[in-house]
Amino acid sequence: MLQISNTVFIDDREIEISAIRSQGAGGQNVNKVASAIHLRFDIPASSLPDRYKERLLQINDQRITSEGVILTLLDYQVRGFFLRRDSDEFTCKKAS
Repeated sequence: MLQISNTVFIDDREIEISAIRSQGAGGQNVNKVASAIHLRFDIPASSLPDRYKERLLQINDQRITSEGVILTLLDYQVRGFFLRRDSDEFTCKKAS
């Protein structure tokens, strides 16, 4: 569960997470291992309260499609955090 506020949560099953190969320069493992995450969240189909959905759908952001789906790519290093892969799961760790 992802906590949005004291009373609002998003079930993990509502967020689609896919491990993909990162683009760009890399070391020996470039284009061999999944080193990025693709996230997909369907706002209209979600369990969010209507007021949250309405606010999200009004945001002018290139990551929100015209159908109201949030699509984003998290690469190996994201704003001071690193994604670490443990078998088939990714964890996010603050960079030191």
